[in-house]
Amino acid sequence: MSDSKKHLKFIGIVQGVGFRPFVYRIAKENNLSGWVRNIGDGVEVLFSGEQGRISRAIHQIKFENPPLARVDQVIELDEVPTENPIDFNILKSPDDTPSAILVPPDIAICDDCKRELLDPENPRYRHPLISCTNCGPRMSILKDLPYDRHTITQGEFELCEFCKDEYSNPENRRYHAQTIACNECGPKYSFGDLKDYDAIAKIKELILAGSIVAIKGIGGYHLACLAKDFDAVEKLRELKKRGDEPLAVMVASIEAVKNIAEISEVEEKLLASWQAPIVLLKKSKDYNLSENIAPDTDKIGVFLPYTPLHMLLMENMPPIVLTSANLHDEPIASSKEKVVKGIPILSNNRVISHPIDDSVCDVIFDKARVLRRARGFVPETIPLKTKKPVLALGPQMKSTFCFAWNDQALVSQHIGELSNPHTFERYSDTLKSFRKLFGFKEEVVAYDMHPGYTNTIHKNELTNITDFIPVQHHHAHIVSVMAEYDLHEPVIGISADGIGYGTDGTIWGFEFLVSSRSEFVRAGHLKPFKLPGGDAAVKDAGRIAYSLLSEIGLQDKAGIEDNLAGTIPIMLEKNINSPTTSSLGRLFDAFSYLAGLGRYSSFEAQLAIKLESKFDKSHPTLQFPLTDMGDHFEVDWRLALTNALSFPEGIPGGFHKGIVMAIINGVRILRDKTGIRKVALSGGCFANKVLTNMVFSALTKMGFIVYINHKFPPGDGNVSLGQAVIATEILKKRSN
Repeated sequence: MSDSKKHLKFIGIVQGVGFRPFVYRIAKENNLSGWVRNIGDGVEVLFSGEQGRISRAIHQIKFENPPLARVDQVIELDEVPTENPIDFNILKSPDDTPSAILVPPDIAICDDCKRELLDPENPRYRHPLISCTNCGPRMSILKDLPYDRHTITQGEFELCEFCKDEYSNPENRRYHAQTIACNECGPKYSFGDLKDYDAIAKIKELILAGSIVAIKGIGGYHLACLAKDFDAVEKLRELKKRGDEPLAVMVASIEAVKNIAEISEVEEKLLASWQAPIVLLKKSKDYNLSENIAPDTDKIGVFLPYTPLHMLLMENMPPIVLTSANLHDEPIASSKEKVVKGIPILSNNRVISHPIDDSVCDVIFDKARVLRRARGFVPETIPLKTKKPVLALGPQMKSTFCFAWNDQALVSQHIGELSNPHTFERYSDTLKSFRKLFGFKEEVVAYDMHPGYTNTIHKNELTNITDFIPVQHHHAHIVSVMAEYDLHEPVIGISADGIGYGTDGTIWGFEFLVSSRSEFVRAGHLKPFKLPGGDAAVKDAGRIAYSLLSEIGLQDKAGIEDNLAGTIPIMLEKNINSPTTSSLGRLFDAFSYLAGLGRYSSFEAQLAIKLESKFDKSHPTLQFPLTDMGDHFEVDWRLALTNALSFPEGIPGGFHKGIVMAIINGVRILRDKTGIRKVALSGGCFANKVLTNMVFSALTKMGFIVYINHKFPPGDGNVSLGQAVIATEILKKRSN
């Protein structure tokens, strides 16, 4: 039988997951010659041999691929090389392959490495840095491209003969596993004079004794303590200056998760996925962790061990708090010097080149949704037809930046709050590092039009480009959804959050937009009100409630008995430091305060989270009528406010249901005016699952097609993507 040739492209999750060595082994099994290599949008393969063997190899690759790989499409290429290979080889990528394709994300420990880690007969038994081609750190230790042994920070460690043999054997799972190491070679964990497992065992003793310790992970240092120890958790909060913000908990297994949380099949798969994010789950009736881990909420953030170190740490251990070891609002600590002071530190001698937080997700509509996009998801790109390379600087809070070039968009990992100088320094350093790593050079820069944002103020220092495009914050939110779903026709966009600078110079935050990718019309919004004290009101809901109540002559119902009661009326009357806003986030705060859920916030959306956790669908709906203002409508909060005062116990359910009805009525008006039936929901308020579920379900039943962020956070983590898309569309218009 004469030999045949097949020139193929495999598309899907096929980069950085051991796919090429897998194809090599399949080719060898089937006695085929040819080659395999990474290319820009997949893996290219030439098979030469008997037709039946080629067909069998293709079937095996499609349906028996490595644990982290996924083949979505197999394309037969028209041009078949004339060469007649006599062997099968793994080739290097073409020189023009986009660099983003070649940078794999950090990958959680695979099942094979888990088995070896806990097998006393295996040479890598209890090796806290075990990895293979299917798992281990990638981006966090990458210095340069191509991704290779000499371009990662682990490359400075010389391999022993055992590891060398595996590394150079194409039949082995660790063939070209750049992070290969064993107990005899490679980086070491240490605690004082103790090394590797002995050091880990000592740290476990300290945790069980009630101590707080720091532990170096893939992307930075974490603080750890027993999750049932109230005093230890409280001390950890004091060390971080964390306030009441919920803390994440690492649990040894899925079975252990079920002891503290309700978990669906989709949530279980997400927890155990190779991205291994923190997943927000509903606390179970048997929840028995310390009450100060996630106070005043019915949710708990849980994740499983995702590194060999964590596997060893959690062996025979109860749940532990595991949270970044930096001060609140500062970037994740990537060196001992940045860890909060005065605690024991378990570290290793492998340098972190790209510090990166743990990702956070939840599940909505039986599908994973990213709430904080970092480890495991970055640097995944999405398709975007580009005109010129665009740098989008992103927002102030939950900051990211975005590169748009080579028909793709790459959003950086979550970096944090840019008003903190240390975080802005990390943002600047990461921007420089990504430029070098991905060979990116912008020609246009998009930025948020808020004049007080740190990256807006310093935009001329962040780039040497002078072509700037300002982008409205809420427009960017909606366009991020359009980019996720590759929508090009106009949509009705509902953007709801805490703060965003409007084109009229006021602070927006509950906006009904008729939006295309390049422009928008503000067709409706919340009736504006004043924030006495500006930023101070963001943390003091009593100020907001007083402002709202003064509009209807009931300010005495605000219950503010401190010295502000005399100051606030003057501020409002004379418009002293009292910016106007249409923010739904701030309205959430005021109604939460009136519901008796607290006055002050120690972290963003604290009161809104409390209100969501108290939701009761039996509460009567609070009415938010829409007022026709001619060219737009307003969502009027005054009637709802009056009714809330008479039945504060019913605010949690009544407020949510009332806002849902306002959204439904606003969307219906805009459909009748424009004929548009596609709706995009975005902004931090849609992290609220109660609100999102009700809006989505109601609009879907009415025949609307509703889109929400899934791959990118609904909050400000999506803004840089939206900015990049808007700037790209504006550039296309310029050239026409």
